[in-house]
Amino acid sequence: MTQNSIPFQQAVQLLRSGETLAAEDTMQSHVQAVRSQYGDVSGEHAVALHELASILHGMDRTDDAVQTLKMAVEIQVPDDEQVTRNRLTFLMELGSLYSQTQRLDEAEDTLRQSLELREAFYGQQHAGYAFGLEPLAVLKMRAEQWQEARELIEQTIDIFWADGHPRIASAFPYRAWILKQLNDPQPAFDGLEDVPDEIIADMIQQLGQLLNQQQAACSQAVIDDLIKALEQRYPAEHNFLLQLQGFQAMVQRWIGPSEGRVESLEKLSQALLDQQRLPEAVDALIGLAEAFDALHDRQSAETTFHRALHYAHQSEDPRLVSTASRNFGLFYDQSLGSEEAEIYLRQAVEAAEATDDIQLLGTGLIALGIYLQHKAQTEEAEQHLERGLRLLPPADFNYICGSSHLQAIQSGGSCGCGDTTEAYLAALRNHILETVPEGLINDAKVSQGDDGQIQVELDFDHELDEQESEQVRRAMQQAHLDFQRKMKGES
Repeated sequence: MTQNSIPFQQAVQLLRSGETLAAEDTMQSHVQAVRSQYGDVSGEHAVALHELASILHGMDRTDDAVQTLKMAVEIQVPDDEQVTRNRLTFLMELGSLYSQTQRLDEAEDTLRQSLELREAFYGQQHAGYAFGLEPLAVLKMRAEQWQEARELIEQTIDIFWADGHPRIASAFPYRAWILKQLNDPQPAFDGLEDVPDEIIADMIQQLGQLLNQQQAACSQAVIDDLIKALEQRYPAEHNFLLQLQGFQAMVQRWIGPSEGRVESLEKLSQALLDQQRLPEAVDALIGLAEAFDALHDRQSAETTFHRALHYAHQSEDPRLVSTASRNFGLFYDQSLGSEEAEIYLRQAVEAAEATDDIQLLGTGLIALGIYLQHKAQTEEAEQHLERGLRLLPPADFNYICGSSHLQAIQSGGSCGCGDTTEAYLAALRNHILETVPEGLINDAKVSQGDDGQIQVELDFDHELDEQESEQVRRAMQQAHLDFQRKMKGES
């Protein structure tokens, strides 16, 4: 693959900053410019289409990404080796996109076509062939065809191992996952003694991407296997083992309250404190306090929250102080019913005021406002909630929660802890208004139909031409995708 184009790099930055439509426009313009300069059937056009597909995928527009990538795949320049190499990559990515959208038959056809072409281009013992085997193994994992998946991933590992290729970092975690699903006792991570540290680091990162709540038990078993393998090579305080202990604590939280989670977090927090890694240690201590709380060990939870706050102050990082204080305050309110909650919730806001983190401040204000509302201090509660809502994006869960409580104050209704439907609809409306380009609509009405489906009516500023209508269509589509992703807590 050639180096990413400057427009693609600009589009990525726009995407990261939330300017999704501008990111797409940047790439669409680039594709048209490349097409005009080099023609439809050119390697440059194929690469530009591939970059556009990557941006669309980043916007969660997977179907559009598939169609765009298909256009890139259809471009063939037989005498150009680089174009052929790129096409092999595009085919592999297209198969993976089909797999993500559960179009498994199309995914398998595409990946097998990619593998056949790779065999003809590279031969069966080349790493380029293994690159085609791995996504086919992942597809078989998705289809729960575990034995076929195992055969494919074993072949992948053999080739990468013989070639000394760093991509083995992803193949090992896949094999571990497959072995657990087959109840095979074979150690999944044997032979890592001489693998370079940078590949171990990538392996841990790849494993982190495999972990999921729906298969928490399998996730736990794979983590345990890798920990056992790395304990033979690294001291207990090594960062690799600390990362895995962090994964372990996360998975144990999915599984539910347990002494095992407490033990993992105690080890992790102490190791981080020993290394003076205070920000990570405070996060681990907050998690430990919550683990004690989940086991109804309130005294240990309270003691641990005190420790978290102590080290947060020691770090002299107001962001850390605000986070620890807010969590401590919520514990005092929700688990102990103690009025000390107000002290810490106010401290959380005060610490956040000393930062430039408006998300942190908005979250703290919402938490304090809700607490004060529950204590019937509605005038001050309203002030904090209004200010917090001005700081948070409409798609933030705390925005929805704060908005429902503010509506309750202003309407004289219940506290807002129950049905948040109206607040959700209002937040979606605000998000749509922020997303649609200025000057196209005056307002949006968002409601929920009898069937539970969300309905949106737009009040247009003027009669739209074809180009403007397409802008609105794209903006609406993206607004819904972004809103749902952010509500799930995804970046």
